[in-house]
Amino acid sequence: MNMQIPKVSSRRIEILFVIIALALANSIVSMTLSKEPQFTVSVDPSAFPITKGGYKDVSITIKSLYGFESEVRLKVSRAPAEAIVALEKESVFVENAREMIVNLRVNIPERANLVGTHYVDVDLESSNIVQPIELMIGVVGVGIQQAEIKDYQFVPATVYIKKGSTVKWANQDFVAHTVTSVNGTFDSGLLGFGRVWEMKFDKIGAYQYFCLPHPYMVGTIWVLD
Repeated sequence: MNMQIPKVSSRRIEILFVIIALALANSIVSMTLSKEPQFTVSVDPSAFPITKGGYKDVSITIKSLYGFESEVRLKVSRAPAEAIVALEKESVFVENAREMIVNLRVNIPERANLVGTHYVDVDLESSNIVQPIELMIGVVGVGIQQAEIKDYQFVPATVYIKKGSTVKWANQDFVAHTVTSVNGTFDSGLLGFGRVWEMKFDKIGAYQYFCLPHPYMVGTIWVLD
Protein backbone atom coordinates (compact mmCIF):
# COMPACT_ATOMS: atom_id res chain seq x y z
CA MET A 1 0.00 0.00 0.00
CA ASN A 2 1.40 3.35 -0.99
CA MET A 3 1.31 6.06 1.64
CA GLN A 4 0.94 9.63 0.49
CA ILE A 5 2.71 12.39 2.36
CA PRO A 6 0.38 15.34 2.78
CA LYS A 7 1.51 18.49 1.07
CA VAL A 8 2.21 21.55 3.21
CA SER A 9 0.98 24.70 1.60
CA SER A 10 2.97 27.93 1.63
CA ARG A 11 0.13 29.48 3.63
CA ARG A 12 0.60 26.90 6.40
CA ILE A 13 4.35 27.58 6.41
CA GLU A 14 3.68 31.29 6.87
CA ILE A 15 1.35 30.58 9.78
CA LEU A 16 4.00 28.32 11.34
CA PHE A 17 6.60 31.07 11.11
CA VAL A 18 4.18 33.55 12.69
CA ILE A 19 3.57 31.16 15.63
CA ILE A 20 7.33 30.71 16.14
CA ALA A 21 7.91 34.47 15.95
CA LEU A 22 5.20 35.13 18.54
CA ALA A 23 6.67 32.49 20.86
CA LEU A 24 10.11 34.12 20.58
CA ALA A 25 8.62 37.56 21.22
CA ASN A 26 6.87 36.31 24.36
CA SER A 27 10.13 34.80 25.54
CA ILE A 28 11.96 38.10 25.02
CA VAL A 29 9.23 40.01 26.87
CA SER A 30 9.45 37.59 29.79
CA MET A 31 13.23 38.06 29.93
CA THR A 32 12.80 41.83 29.84
CA LEU A 33 10.24 41.81 32.64
CA SER A 34 12.59 39.76 34.78
CA LYS A 35 15.08 42.65 34.53
CA GLU A 36 12.76 45.12 36.24
CA PRO A 37 14.14 46.67 39.45
CA GLN A 38 13.67 44.40 42.43
CA PHE A 39 14.53 46.97 45.07
CA THR A 40 13.81 50.64 45.71
CA VAL A 41 16.32 53.30 46.72
CA SER A 42 15.72 56.53 48.64
CA VAL A 43 18.21 59.18 49.74
CA ASP A 44 18.04 61.60 52.67
CA PRO A 45 18.94 64.33 52.03
CA SER A 46 19.29 64.35 48.23
CA ALA A 47 20.18 68.06 48.03
CA PHE A 48 21.99 70.15 50.63
CA PRO A 49 24.49 72.98 51.20
CA ILE A 50 27.91 72.16 52.63
CA THR A 51 30.56 74.59 53.85
CA LYS A 52 34.14 74.27 52.68
CA GLY A 53 36.04 72.47 55.41
CA GLY A 54 32.90 70.64 56.50
CA TYR A 55 31.09 67.38 55.73
CA LYS A 56 27.58 65.98 55.34
CA ASP A 57 26.28 62.48 56.07
CA VAL A 58 23.70 61.02 53.70
CA SER A 59 21.50 57.95 54.31
CA ILE A 60 20.86 55.58 51.38
CA THR A 61 17.90 53.27 52.10
CA ILE A 62 17.53 50.07 50.05
CA LYS A 63 14.23 48.18 50.30
CA SER A 64 13.42 44.82 48.68
CA LEU A 65 10.49 44.23 46.29
CA TYR A 66 8.65 41.07 45.16
CA GLY A 67 10.48 38.80 47.58
CA PHE A 68 13.88 40.03 46.37
CA GLU A 69 16.80 38.77 48.44
CA SER A 70 20.30 39.37 47.21
CA GLU A 71 23.53 41.33 47.54
CA VAL A 72 23.50 44.94 46.33
CA ARG A 73 26.79 46.56 45.35
CA LEU A 74 27.34 50.31 45.68
CA LYS A 75 29.82 52.44 43.75
CA VAL A 76 30.44 56.20 43.56
CA SER A 77 30.41 56.81 39.80
CA ARG A 78 30.75 60.61 39.78
CA ALA A 79 32.00 63.18 42.28
CA PRO A 80 33.80 66.55 42.19
CA ALA A 81 37.54 66.03 41.80
CA GLU A 82 38.46 67.74 45.08
CA ALA A 83 35.63 66.29 47.16
CA ILE A 84 36.13 63.29 49.42
CA VAL A 85 33.17 60.92 49.07
CA ALA A 86 33.19 57.71 51.13
CA LEU A 87 30.65 54.89 51.39
CA GLU A 88 30.22 53.16 54.73
CA LYS A 89 29.92 49.83 52.83
CA GLU A 90 30.49 48.84 49.22
CA SER A 91 27.95 46.00 49.35
CA VAL A 92 25.03 44.89 51.55
CA PHE A 93 22.80 41.83 51.62
CA VAL A 94 19.15 42.87 51.37
CA GLU A 95 16.71 40.33 52.83
CA ASN A 96 13.12 39.71 51.74
CA ALA A 97 10.74 42.44 52.95
CA ARG A 98 13.56 44.20 54.73
CA GLU A 99 15.43 47.44 54.20
CA MET A 100 19.08 48.29 54.63
CA ILE A 101 20.64 51.69 55.26
CA VAL A 102 24.10 52.61 53.99
CA ASN A 103 25.67 55.90 55.04
CA LEU A 104 27.67 58.06 52.67
CA ARG A 105 29.84 60.99 53.78
CA VAL A 106 30.64 63.97 51.56
CA ASN A 107 33.62 66.02 52.72
CA ILE A 108 34.75 69.28 51.09
CA PRO A 109 38.35 70.26 51.98
CA GLU A 110 38.79 73.88 53.02
CA ARG A 111 41.17 74.61 50.12
CA ALA A 112 38.96 73.00 47.46
CA ASN A 113 38.03 75.26 44.57
CA LEU A 114 34.44 74.03 44.47
CA VAL A 115 32.11 76.89 45.35
CA GLY A 116 28.80 76.41 43.54
CA THR A 117 26.52 73.52 42.56
CA HIS A 118 28.03 70.05 42.10
CA TYR A 119 26.75 66.49 41.81
CA VAL A 120 27.57 63.10 43.32
CA ASP A 121 26.28 59.94 41.61
CA VAL A 122 26.09 56.49 43.21
CA ASP A 123 25.25 53.30 41.28
CA LEU A 124 23.51 50.40 43.03
CA GLU A 125 23.74 47.07 41.19
CA SER A 126 22.29 43.61 41.68
CA SER A 127 21.59 40.81 39.17
CA ASN A 128 22.94 43.00 36.35
CA ILE A 129 20.37 45.69 37.16
CA VAL A 130 21.83 49.14 37.94
CA GLN A 131 19.85 51.83 39.74
CA PRO A 132 21.63 55.21 39.86
CA ILE A 133 20.99 57.97 42.40
CA GLU A 134 22.10 61.60 42.23
CA LEU A 135 22.94 64.03 45.03
CA MET A 136 23.07 67.79 44.46
CA ILE A 137 25.42 69.70 46.74
CA GLY A 138 25.84 73.44 47.07
CA VAL A 139 29.38 74.14 48.26
CA VAL A 140 29.41 77.23 50.50
CA GLY A 141 32.46 79.48 50.41
CA VAL A 142 33.84 81.66 53.20
CA GLY A 143 35.95 84.78 52.69
CA ILE A 144 36.79 85.80 49.11
CA GLN A 145 35.37 83.51 46.44
CA GLN A 146 36.60 83.58 42.85
CA ALA A 147 34.24 83.52 39.88
CA GLU A 148 34.89 83.89 36.16
CA ILE A 149 33.14 85.40 33.19
CA LYS A 150 34.09 83.31 30.17
CA ASP A 151 32.52 81.95 27.00
CA TYR A 152 29.55 84.27 27.66
CA GLN A 153 28.78 82.56 30.98
CA PHE A 154 29.19 83.22 34.69
CA VAL A 155 31.26 80.34 36.10
CA PRO A 156 29.97 79.03 38.41
CA ALA A 157 26.47 80.29 37.64
CA THR A 158 25.37 79.62 41.24
CA VAL A 159 27.59 80.54 44.20
CA TYR A 160 26.88 79.74 47.85
CA ILE A 161 28.67 81.87 50.45
CA LYS A 162 28.50 82.65 54.15
CA LYS A 163 27.22 86.07 55.19
CA GLY A 164 30.02 88.63 55.12
CA SER A 165 31.90 86.88 52.29
CA THR A 166 32.99 88.46 49.01
CA VAL A 167 32.61 87.26 45.43
CA LYS A 168 35.23 88.42 42.94
CA TRP A 169 34.48 88.19 39.20
CA ALA A 170 37.22 88.23 36.54
CA ASN A 171 36.33 88.71 32.87
CA GLN A 172 38.13 86.20 30.62
CA ASP A 173 36.25 87.15 27.44
CA PHE A 174 37.54 89.63 24.85
CA VAL A 175 34.22 91.48 25.04
CA ALA A 176 32.91 93.64 27.85
CA HIS A 177 30.39 92.26 30.36
CA THR A 178 28.64 93.51 33.48
CA VAL A 179 27.59 91.97 36.78
CA THR A 180 24.22 93.63 37.30
CA SER A 181 21.66 92.65 39.94
CA VAL A 182 18.09 92.05 38.82
CA ASN A 183 16.70 94.34 41.54
CA GLY A 184 19.24 97.10 40.89
CA THR A 185 21.18 96.81 44.16
CA PHE A 186 24.59 96.46 42.49
CA ASP A 187 26.21 96.97 39.10
CA SER A 188 29.84 96.48 38.13
CA GLY A 189 29.72 98.66 35.05
CA LEU A 190 31.40 97.43 31.87
CA LEU A 191 34.28 95.07 32.56
CA GLY A 192 36.76 94.64 29.72
CA PHE A 193 39.06 91.65 29.20
CA GLY A 194 41.11 90.93 32.34
CA ARG A 195 39.13 93.37 34.50
CA VAL A 196 38.08 92.28 38.00
CA TRP A 197 35.15 93.39 40.14
CA GLU A 198 34.10 92.29 43.61
CA MET A 199 31.11 92.60 45.89
CA LYS A 200 30.73 91.86 49.60
CA PHE A 201 27.42 90.35 50.75
CA ASP A 202 26.41 91.14 54.34
CA LYS A 203 22.75 90.09 54.26
CA ILE A 204 21.39 86.57 53.82
CA GLY A 205 19.22 85.85 50.79
CA ALA A 206 19.36 85.09 47.08
CA TYR A 207 20.86 87.67 44.73
CA GLN A 208 20.08 87.18 41.06
CA TYR A 209 22.16 89.01 38.48
CA PHE A 210 22.81 89.17 34.73
CA CYS A 211 25.00 90.80 32.09
CA LEU A 212 23.48 94.04 30.79
CA PRO A 213 24.77 93.74 27.18
CA HIS A 214 24.03 89.98 27.14
CA PRO A 215 20.91 89.41 29.30
CA TYR A 216 20.87 85.66 28.62
CA MET A 217 23.94 85.46 30.88
CA VAL A 218 22.52 84.95 34.38
CA GLY A 219 23.77 83.95 37.82
CA THR A 220 22.71 83.68 41.46
CA ILE A 221 24.50 84.32 44.75
CA TRP A 222 23.06 82.49 47.76
CA VAL A 223 24.13 84.11 51.03
CA LEU A 224 23.67 81.84 54.06
CA ASP A 225 23.82 82.62 57.76
